[in-house]
Amino acid sequence: MSKRDRLQQKLQEASERWQRLSIRVGKLRLARETETRIEERLRLDLLLDQEDAARTAAGRELDTLEAELASLPSASAPAQATPGGSPAPPLLFWSAALADEPLRVALVHRVLALPGGNRLQQGIERAASLGTEPRRQVREQLALARIIVLLVSADYLADDILYQDELLPAIERHDSGSAIVVPVLLGPCLFAETPLSRLQVLPQSGIPISVWPEPELALQEVAQRIHEVALGILEKQR
Repeated sequence: MSKRDRLQQKLQEASERWQRLSIRVGKLRLARETETRIEERLRLDLLLDQEDAARTAAGRELDTLEAELASLPSASAPAQATPGGSPAPPLLFWSAALADEPLRVALVHRVLALPGGNRLQQGIERAASLGTEPRRQVREQLALARIIVLLVSADYLADDILYQDELLPAIERHDSGSAIVVPVLLGPCLFAETPLSRLQVLPQSGIPISVWPEPELALQEVAQRIHEVALGILEKQR
């Protein structure tokens, strides 16, 4: 086994460990927020501190492995390039919690199914399964994407890494005018207490998708709006 293969195997194992810990931390936070007994809240606080520390350690290991892997000579084919010779930037970046991955996939499929959706096929997906791609790669995609779709839920806002590494950088790019940020309310959450509250949210009614009488209609409305924004950017590039 080559050094690259060994590093990739270690990276995959570390990613899976970080993913499991992230899910565990999210569940503990939810349990802590809904618990009313003082003794149980203290116990959950202790468990949350332990799991969060373990996740932080796993994140540092991921960063180290990613840096080591990136330092190796590339064995892959060059990235698809624009006519000018530079790599083509991704069109859309999807930021979502692991628990909300089914809704992200549902939205992507609906966007691609709309007229002209085949033009959006390239660059609409993150490069690997959500939660397993290297965080360095996530940061690069987030820094280049023209449209950043934030799928906001209680799970999303409870994830410190998503909040710090994806939500806040997205707001910075919105404020600089270098990207269009589209917050999508998936479920009831403390959305009004975040920096996203000053952005136009989807669905336009401000009602989370999960509490619509017919969630399918809400998904279609959101997909239609994302589709319109994405095609508009493509038209300007022609």
